[in-house]
Amino acid sequence: MSNIFESMSDEQKNDFVKRAMDCKTAADVTALAKEYGKEISAEQAEKILSEINNLEVELSDEQLEKVAGGWSCHKGHGLCLTDANEWF
Repeated sequence: MSNIFESMSDEQKNDFVKRAMDCKTAADVTALAKEYGKEISAEQAEKILSEINNLEVELSDEQLEKVAGGWSCHKGHGLCLTDANEWF
């Protein structure tokens, strides 16, 4: 099996993975690979799709608390502006 990322820059690799996360079928992954000048087999496309679907994002305890609303710097009166700056 050839490495789809062979000869891709880091930027291209990151872009490919981000775009592949929106793919719904192996055919979508195959078409995306063609945009990057890569020919992949149906099996390779299925493997990529499967790996992407199995990705999990891990958040720190602090991040989980913020998302769940368990933390506020204004004693329950909303989010701190310093936290909002992290989003922009």
